[in-house]
Amino acid sequence: MASRPGLTLLMVAVTAIGACASAGTVGTSGTNRSADRRALPPLMTEIDVQMAERTLQTALEAEVSDTSRRWHNPQSGAAGSVTPVRTYRTVSGVFCREFEETITTNGNTETRRDTACRDRQGVWQPL
Repeated sequence: MASRPGLTLLMVAVTAIGACASAGTVGTSGTNRSADRRALPPLMTEIDVQMAERTLQTALEAEVSDTSRRWHNPQSGAAGSVTPVRTYRTVSGVFCREFEETITTNGNTETRRDTACRDRQGVWQPL
């Protein structure tokens, strides 16, 4: 999945995600949104986040609805998937997609449903 401007890779990645622990993990709450407006499970490594973001971008750009794109980081054991479920165009001509994202870290699985729209640079931005 293409990374967002200024980022390296779910997936996929984040400019200001929260506090990083010395072990290279990212600590966020499932209810708090990061600077890029994405809520991510706790203790994702920076590589996990990059892989998730890349997968999100690729799935939203290339997958047909109801087709999942998956990722897995063998180093951390984290994994996830993104499934676009609906595509539409706003009145102003912006393409948007509803999607479902599942991320598993440390045996803990979180699923969320969200919408992202493509910005002028072609990057999908979660709302």
